[in-house]
Amino acid sequence: MKLAALISGGKDGLYAAYLARRAGHQIACTVTVAPHSDQSHMLHEPGTHVAALQSESMGVAHLRAGAGRGTEAESAKMSQLLREAASAHGARAAVHGGIASRFQIDEFARAACEAGMGALSPLQGADQKEHMWNLLRDGFRFAIVSVGADGLGPEWLGRTVTAGDIGVLAGLAERHSFNPAFEGGEAETIVLDCPLFSRAVELEGGAVWDRCRGRFEISGARLSPRA
Repeated sequence: MKLAALISGGKDGLYAAYLARRAGHQIACTVTVAPHSDQSHMLHEPGTHVAALQSESMGVAHLRAGAGRGTEAESAKMSQLLREAASAHGARAAVHGGIASRFQIDEFARAACEAGMGALSPLQGADQKEHMWNLLRDGFRFAIVSVGADGLGPEWLGRTVTAGDIGVLAGLAERHSFNPAFEGGEAETIVLDCPLFSRAVELEGGAVWDRCRGRFEISGARLSPRA
């Protein structure tokens, strides 16, 4: 079945697309809705512009639009882009990276339904610690581009996550009571390389820290051959 992959540039949406393709589906295009601010309850905000490069590396069309403030505006924009994905690219369902957030999963399903599509959620109910290990096992390389939880300091910004980091993050998550896969927005990521890509993404930028939270401000991004 042809799918529209809902991606933001981060690990979960792209991993869901990878699992869907591994199950025999075709990724017909990608869809990115950029939220009005980083306070969105549904969408990832940092670095969404990088999703266009990721889609280019996947060899698929990329549909992107900014949304107004609030969940209703975000959902309406998502439905609009999904209708375009259906008419222009033959997508019959949307695949997304929701894991444990019932709100997020329901909103994605509602936006897809309003576009006349089904919704696939291959990560729904996944163990979040195991999910982080699975990402590395399946060849995903990703960097942390924002942090906003106790226990996560500026040393994580711009950092490509390694196997050693996964154990450290799991310990911090338990100690400071945050989601080990960051689904609550404790941190955000950008995928630099994965089996869906023909070329890797390289980021340029620097960390900006504001007392208890920070982000890696991306000043440039490009595709390059894999190392």
